[in-house]
Amino acid sequence: MIVIAIIGILSAIAIPNFLSYQKKGYDSAAQAEAMSFLSLSMTYFGDKGTGTAGQVTLSDGARPKGFAHNDDIKISGAGIAQDSMGEMSGTLYFSHTKSSMSYELNASAGTVVKKES
Repeated sequence: MIVIAIIGILSAIAIPNFLSYQKKGYDSAAQAEAMSFLSLSMTYFGDKGTGTAGQVTLSDGARPKGFAHNDDIKISGAGIAQDSMGEMSGTLYFSHTKSSMSYELNASAGTVVKKES
């Protein structure tokens, strides 16, 4: 009986911690995907040079070169555009299907910021 009680107590401690670590992993995956998309977009536009307008989106033909999309990550937004002056614009949101946390990619500021959903 004591052994069962000890196992129950340990389970009550371990399971919430495990779920918390699992959620942090999902959130990190979404953040990493957002950072990757931003970095590869900046590289793409840098290679094109200023004076050339362009856009990267989530469609296969217009994705930044090297971007591998994780199917567990939901991405919403139109894409990232660059005008002829070299200024980037656009906002995308990245979230894992098993988490309520999302990350906002702001191309104008060049940032990825955590947003509570």
